[in-house]
Amino acid sequence: MEDMRFFSRVVLVCFAAFVMFLAGLERGVAQEFADHRYTSEAIEAGSRVYVEQCALCHSRRGDGVDGVDLRRGLFRTATSDDDLRRVITTGVGGGQMPAFDLQPFELDGVVAYIRAGFDPSGVAVKVGDASRGQVLFAGSGGCASCHRVNGQGPRTAPDLSEIGVVRTPAALQRTLLDPSATLLPINRPIRAVTRDG
Repeated sequence: MEDMRFFSRVVLVCFAAFVMFLAGLERGVAQEFADHRYTSEAIEAGSRVYVEQCALCHSRRGDGVDGVDLRRGLFRTATSDDDLRRVITTGVGGGQMPAFDLQPFELDGVVAYIRAGFDPSGVAVKVGDASRGQVLFAGSGGCASCHRVNGQGPRTAPDLSEIGVVRTPAALQRTLLDPSATLLPINRPIRAVTRDG
């Protein structure tokens, strides 16, 4: 009888821990889903606030601070949208960056503009995991069968060695989601057919 009570308590504690784990997981997924959902109006408004408040130090291209490239999504400490909001509103110690007193819609706009890769007409995107991208590029994505990177690979499709410098994360996302829509005419494949077929 005593063993049965002990077992019931253990099961109850395990079940409660499992429910709390699921609740935390759901919140994390909800936060991840909520990040990067911005309207084009927020991105446009954020571009104006950025130019007025941030461009003096970060430059209009977002690369004015060593080790930080806002346009390309390279930050020192921020990973989530909430991290970006916190850095903007509290600043960075040692006089590296002052705190900014922005209205919530202005703050959301600046984050949206950064996530859109400084493209006022863009879409806010999450900057991905480079190591996972490399695995996809070389493996199941099949990208390496046509594209060349850093001197490796065929020359069938455009060389992607410097693509991160040339295109914003939002432009790269558009290209990956619909490659033919953004393909330059010079890069379009052609098929030559001789008279013999």
